[in-house]
Amino acid sequence: WDGSIDNPFQYVQDAVDVAVDDTMVWIKPGEYNEDPGGTGGDAEITFSSINNLILHGEGMPKIIYHSGGGVGTAGIKAGFCPGLTVEGIEFQGAYAYIATMWITDSPGTTIRNCKVTPEPELAFHGFIKAENCNDMVIERNTLDGFKSTTTFSSLFMLTWCDNLRISQNTCLNHAHSGSNNRYTGMIYVNVYDCSPVEISKNVFGDYNRTAGSENYVKLDVISVYDSTDAVIRNNLIYDLYFKNTYPTDPNSLNWGIHCVNNVNLQVYNNTIDSFGPDFVGIGETYALELENSPDAQVFNNIFSNIAGPSAGITYGASSDFACNVDYSDVWNLIGGTITLFGNLAVKGPDSIEIDPEFNDPLNDDYTLKPVSPCEGTGLNGDDMGCYGGVDPLT
Repeated sequence: WDGSIDNPFQYVQDAVDVAVDDTMVWIKPGEYNEDPGGTGGDAEITFSSINNLILHGEGMPKIIYHSGGGVGTAGIKAGFCPGLTVEGIEFQGAYAYIATMWITDSPGTTIRNCKVTPEPELAFHGFIKAENCNDMVIERNTLDGFKSTTTFSSLFMLTWCDNLRISQNTCLNHAHSGSNNRYTGMIYVNVYDCSPVEISKNVFGDYNRTAGSENYVKLDVISVYDSTDAVIRNNLIYDLYFKNTYPTDPNSLNWGIHCVNNVNLQVYNNTIDSFGPDFVGIGETYALELENSPDAQVFNNIFSNIAGPSAGITYGASSDFACNVDYSDVWNLIGGTITLFGNLAVKGPDSIEIDPEFNDPLNDDYTLKPVSPCEGTGLNGDDMGCYGGVDPLT
């Protein structure tokens, strides 16, 4: 097992241990048990200070981590590896790892065409955690049945990663069972201080969760803080909610898109449908909330079937700065208090409040019927929603 074609390494770690700059580690089809002892540890595949390293999976090889005992930080942990690429690999299971991949100080990193499948017992708390990774691309990854047991988790957690693109990822059927008495929360995309950033053509769906916390529970689907030139476009968010079942009814907080302290923000051609908890309780639901984000441009969105608790507030779009929400459809809000356009968000002259007429939402088909009022009525004659615009979700 010397790494030659005739005698390949049995473990990915063995390969990266001998890798030098500009190396491709070619992982052939099969299953790779990177921690046969099953005792956890810092990380199962660890490397640093290698330039332009490529971990390439042929035919989606599966890397399987230990299933019990110990707590680890990451399935793959890399630092100071500019030009890193991880592609075409399936990851399964772990016992309380913080992330599938934890990448630091590695500009030019690309994570693409990877997959995470659930482990029967416990799994990763998040998919990617990255810090100080400028020019990073995370695209075409699939998280189906992702499992997390921590109190508060983020699937995509990016900090100080300028020129960041998160695109064409699919996250469905997420299972999150962590809870405590003070607060419990989950964020799909958590971006902090990344300028510019593009979050586009992602699909987030089928997450319905209840938990009891005496303070609050919260769900953020796309959360962007302290960033400049952020673009959030052509994303599909559907059938998601998080509700609090604590006996004294603390808040259930749900945000489809939540942006705080952003400059030159653009939010367009997104579809958010069947979002938020419709139940007896208190809390707030926002399809879109902007805080301290002046001059934001918001257009061509569809926010429909947005629900909040019976004693709470449901917002279609809310902003604490003057914001014109135009060429958009905001329709069928449910809850104790209904606010289609809240605070300083105002309905633009070309916005509507009509059933968007999706083709088959019961089967997750959010394309528009030919008779849809959102067909061709967006800015520049584009369709509203995630399937409209010059670069639609496909």
